[in-house]
Amino acid sequence: MRLPDTLAWSCGDDTTTTKMELHKLTDKNAVCNDGTQAAYYFSAGTDPSLWLIYLGGGDWCYDEDSCAARAMLPAVGNGGYNGTYHTSSKLFAETCFKTGIFSEDPSSALPTANKVFVPYCTSDAHMGNREASSDTNGWHFRGATVVKSVLKSVVNDQGLGKAPNTKLVFGGGSAGARGAMTHLDSVAAEMPSQVEVLGFLDSNMWLDVGSYNDSFIGFGSQSEAAYHYTDAASVVNENCAMMYRGVEWKCIFGQYRMPFLRSPFFMTASQYDSWQLRFDVCDDLLGCDIPNTPQSLPYVDEYGRLLQHYMKSILVGSNNRSAVYSQACYNHHMSESSLFNSTTTSGGVTESDALRQYVAAPHQASWVDECQGYNCGAGC
Repeated sequence: MRLPDTLAWSCGDDTTTTKMELHKLTDKNAVCNDGTQAAYYFSAGTDPSLWLIYLGGGDWCYDEDSCAARAMLPAVGNGGYNGTYHTSSKLFAETCFKTGIFSEDPSSALPTANKVFVPYCTSDAHMGNREASSDTNGWHFRGATVVKSVLKSVVNDQGLGKAPNTKLVFGGGSAGARGAMTHLDSVAAEMPSQVEVLGFLDSNMWLDVGSYNDSFIGFGSQSEAAYHYTDAASVVNENCAMMYRGVEWKCIFGQYRMPFLRSPFFMTASQYDSWQLRFDVCDDLLGCDIPNTPQSLPYVDEYGRLLQHYMKSILVGSNNRSAVYSQACYNHHMSESSLFNSTTTSGGVTESDALRQYVAAPHQASWVDECQGYNCGAGC
């Protein structure tokens, strides 16, 4: 078994390249689950007109039981992950070392950018807006407030928007990408006029499909519960709410929310998303190899076919400057790891290469493997 990337506290190991400094937020409502002040990490780049704001990932919780289990997760993985890191800021170090999309290596996607990393301590995919109460066992869910507070601080304190013709890549990975998806259009609307906002959504997609694993409730049911438990209504836009009246939870679910985005975005999703499949098939939080038993393989192949079709069709009707990237691989949330710069599509293009091309000249583009079945990097 291997630890999922999104469970690791992603703040440094031997392969990292970029040193970032901690900045605590001052907004009294911008807090982690336990009420400690939320924060972000910042590293100044050499290009005042290029910025990255990245929301960290790491699953979520959606009811009393799942939140209690989240707080008790053991200390394992990169940097000694435990439940505290995703529910509190009290263990946040003064410095954080990052790789992947944060790399300053000249061959990486954004080597000269000013970089902001928002560690995830609200357990609500950066969407919630609920104060602590007896109904939440004293937990706050203030992810939406944290995002707004980070943006305000980065503009006022770090200088985002002072340079003309500024590009802001606003996004995240996994739960962070789902949060970025729901905030993207409002961020674009609220930025200074000289700032062009481009979304970067790494593994924001789930498909609302029945689970092969009967013991798992499904990500649709999880999302519905999380929408209500964390009060995520503030990130639902008007058009989506009108379309899904009475089932507004769909507006925090990638399959349903993506068609409503109006801002340009670069979206990436593995056709065999290891996070969704590890629950829908494996029933194993710590992961499993690509599920390929004779019994489960037809389910897995159909999932890959559906995800591939979705990625090929998502640009239809979207902003004509958006792009998608999808490998026929079993992985998830690569942008905070070395896989961002090494794993390729069948055409030999890494996620880093594709993002670099996109940011340099935002345009509609598609890097989508068209294999029939699982065929990671094999040329399809």
